[in-house]
Amino acid sequence: MLLVDICNSFRNSNYDSAIAYGQQALDIAEKIQFLKGQIRALTFLGRMETDVVNLPKALSYELKAIQIAEQNNLTSQTALTHNNIGSIYLALRDYPTALAYYRRAIKMYKTSPSQEGRYRAIGNMAYVFCLINQLDSALYYAHQSKEEATTDPLDYRTLGQIHAKLRNDSIALSYFHRGERLALLSNNRRVLSYINNSLSEFYQDRHKIDSSIFYAKKGFEVA
Repeated sequence: MLLVDICNSFRNSNYDSAIAYGQQALDIAEKIQFLKGQIRALTFLGRMETDVVNLPKALSYELKAIQIAEQNNLTSQTALTHNNIGSIYLALRDYPTALAYYRRAIKMYKTSPSQEGRYRAIGNMAYVFCLINQLDSALYYAHQSKEEATTDPLDYRTLGQIHAKLRNDSIALSYFHRGERLALLSNNRRVLSYINNSLSEFYQDRHKIDSSIFYAKKGFEVA
């Protein structure tokens, strides 16, 4: 749906416009009983609410989407909603449940006619493994995701975080700055903020306070 594509273009820069277009897309899809359109709009709205940590509302959108997808045997859409629900549990720091949903999504994509979104579920698994310090698993999934989506700045942010934990500082910084450039090229302010915050934490951990403050301010300014 064109309206959902418009919503997505606003996701990283203008929350209010994205939500307005997303709701308009959902209303139209429901009116004409376009099931895939309903699911796409609902999952988009769910992602938007996850971005701003309105998690109960995010979960309500995703559960409605998954109900429609499962009732109509729409494998790709079911996989997408599992990935998104995993991200809600990630925001809640319920890492085992998040991983369970990501694994289900990846498994569903194996039999799905569309692989759209598969790489993001893999990348999300990498990020969770990084957070819980299972760094071998994190590296495995991060490189797998990057191979499938070579220009997603989130993969470079995750690889930067992994190598920062491994104390491979020059490698970590190269990944962070590559992700930063990709986020700038796509005007992805949300991910640009994430990367700057990661750089701030990187320098804080190394007791370079001036650099940490510099990137913290940059992260705040682009958020």
